[in-house]
Amino acid sequence: MAVQCFERMVREGEVAPDDGTLVAVLPACGRTGNVGAGRWAHEYARKTGLLDGTVHVANAVMDMHCKCGDVDSALEVFMTTLAAQCGELERHDRWILIEWSRS
Repeated sequence: MAVQCFERMVREGEVAPDDGTLVAVLPACGRTGNVGAGRWAHEYARKTGLLDGTVHVANAVMDMHCKCGDVDSALEVFMTTLAAQCGELERHDRWILIEWSRS
């Protein structure tokens, strides 16, 4: 049911799926082994920026890939998410170092 609603939302374009929609659809794809719909939802999340912008969507994508037996794709999402998070931490640490140096 969740997958059908997602497909209809994308197809008709009246209401754009958001992060909550993806977090509902991706586990349904994983539980049913619907790899095609899961990859489509993953690509939608990537194209709309929801994959990069929200960790819970990235977690749902990784979970779906693992449950569908595609551990390599899950690892790729994990590494991309980790790299983005480390970049943010590095910028944050550099700011703290600059502020500390001024004291």
